[in-house]
Amino acid sequence: MHPLFELLHAPLHLPARHTEDLAPFIPWFGTVLSGIFIMHHGWIQCIVLPQIKLIENIAWMGRHALAIYLVHQPLLFGALGTFSYFTASV
Repeated sequence: MHPLFELLHAPLHLPARHTEDLAPFIPWFGTVLSGIFIMHHGWIQCIVLPQIKLIENIAWMGRHALAIYLVHQPLLFGALGTFSYFTASV
């Protein structure tokens, strides 16, 4: 296991010797509810971000996260497969 997994095991209530993407429902659902509460009451309007191109690009990627994920997967596996094909024959 990664040392970070061992470090965060107790505070995040992670399962013992299981996959790192498995986390209990209860502690993280509170975070989701907090976000819903904040957005519902409009408290996010108090935060003013400067109009920087980097922030706009990050916001665009957030709005299109699923499309980015679905496009990058075949590209990544294709590139790694091609790299593996050419380096394995050497």
